[in-house]
Amino acid sequence: MIQCSGTHFAYAGHQALTGVDLTVRAGEIVALLGTNGAGKTTLVDLIRGLLSPAAGTVRVLGRDPCRERRALAPLIGMVPQDSGFTPGLTSAETLRLWTGLNGRAASGTLAEVGLAGRARVKVRHLSGGERRRLDLAIALSGDPPLLVLDEPTAGLDPESRDSAWEVLRHRVTAGATVLVTTHYLEEASQYADRFVVLHEGRVARSGSGDAAAAFRAVTAGQHAAVREQAAVREQAAQHVAVREQAGQDRAVRDQAVQDAASKGSPGRGGAGPGGAGPGGAGFRGAGPGGAGLGGQWAAGEEGR
Repeated sequence: MIQCSGTHFAYAGHQALTGVDLTVRAGEIVALLGTNGAGKTTLVDLIRGLLSPAAGTVRVLGRDPCRERRALAPLIGMVPQDSGFTPGLTSAETLRLWTGLNGRAASGTLAEVGLAGRARVKVRHLSGGERRRLDLAIALSGDPPLLVLDEPTAGLDPESRDSAWEVLRHRVTAGATVLVTTHYLEEASQYADRFVVLHEGRVARSGSGDAAAAFRAVTAGQHAAVREQAAVREQAAQHVAVREQAGQDRAVRDQAVQDAASKGSPGRGGAGPGGAGPGGAGFRGAGPGGAGLGGQWAAGEEGR
């Protein structure tokens, strides 16, 4: 159903995907996992035909999704991260509009996702979770054989998330194939047949079972590197602080030496002998007895 071989893609010099190999077989649910910026949405956009790979190939139902996007549109039900619904349309009108644009007939999928009672409510009055369910209803309309869903359960409460996955499992039982991105690792473990972990634009791990353990194993090295970098930065900051403090201490000592030297120099108005103590400002200062010690001696000479 989906085959990506050696797929590369870059945004303005940033390598978003580097040699990604991905296979999604008919009749399975594959969960695409990874941290923010790992390349999940970029890969989904390549599969949707919104982007063209810089190198490697992407094939969907045996076709190039970028060149044959119009032909593939009726065959792929998609949930993007942000649909950009028109606020003034009702749920039912939105369903008809988007399924018509994708060449599929609107069907009873509002009821399938629990929105039958909100069909005449305008989108602006729907909650975030209801809008996400409307996304899913559009993707399911017309019974497409392939569903490509980018975080379809984001913003849903736990009960609605479980209900959405039950709908997807029912569709797979009826013959559909599902590729889904999610940050809910327990969902991938519980509902997906396989998971693929993207990390820094590469497939780091794939398998089945405990997706959370696989995800932690992949990101543990990243967390360790972040901690190591933080420790290096902290140590460098400490060295800078020590050098700055040493410089300040040296300046204080130098100033103290200068002050001491100034106080110890006669006739310079300091606070030592001949300074601002007894005798005032030097030997001829205005200390006790008039003109300092020199003044007393002079007065004594005249008295004789």
